[in-house]
Amino acid sequence: MWRFALLIGGLFLVSQRVNAQVAVDVIKLGIAPGQELPDLVLKHILHFKTKSAKISDFKGKSIILDFWASWCSPCLAMLPKVERLQIEYKDQVQFIPVTYESAEVITPILDRLKIGKSELLPFVFSETTLQKLFPHVYLPHYIWIDKAGVVRFITGMEEINEKNIEGFLKSQSHIENKEGN
Repeated sequence: MWRFALLIGGLFLVSQRVNAQVAVDVIKLGIAPGQELPDLVLKHILHFKTKSAKISDFKGKSIILDFWASWCSPCLAMLPKVERLQIEYKDQVQFIPVTYESAEVITPILDRLKIGKSELLPFVFSETTLQKLFPHVYLPHYIWIDKAGVVRFITGMEEINEKNIEGFLKSQSHIENKEGN
């Protein structure tokens, strides 16, 4: 009888390990194009009407997540362009710069660059959930999400331009890379 209990207990532990591994694999793989972004709460936001927001608070607009860091020169060079594009497409697109760094780290940099003083460009800081959902190695890193909340593209900085935003807003199914493909 004790052998049977030991066998059942061992099978239970193996199944729990398999279930835990599946959950870990989902986090490792993240969200891919074609999948819907859950209605996450963004807990730490600078330069926005509230200190936190849900993804659904930006409904009616396409969203472009801009993963960046204070030590990344290309990221810092892109922030003025992102802010200009946000102003230009304010009624159709919401750029959301996202960093894992703290407000204490990024605020002096934003002040120095004179970026994000309006509520048009909310800066999400100390963010880990989005980092897990969209794992990446290189920065800057952009996630294009349509009005329905479906991830459409994952790109680098070369694709962040007026032509691609216009195309994305029209069809939400095609953008061109830097080679024009």
